Amino acid sequence: SLSFAAGEEPRILSLVDGSLRAMDGHLACRGDNLLLPYAGTSTWVAEAPTTVLLTDRFTPSAGR
Repeated sequence: SLSFAAGEEPRILSLVDGSLRAMDGHLACRGDNLLLPYAGTSTWVAEAPTTVLLTDRFTPSAGR
């Protein structure tokens, strides 16, 4: 599973292969790009082997 806390930094989660399901039931599939906002908390679970690309630190204040 992947968990992201609120108040850390915005991120982009890109699904290269497989799928992820959010705790609220939302299903993200291969090719989807998800914006994970600064103020949001989210947890994603892979139901099968999944490859993701996580883009972070793309804002001037990230990592401070």
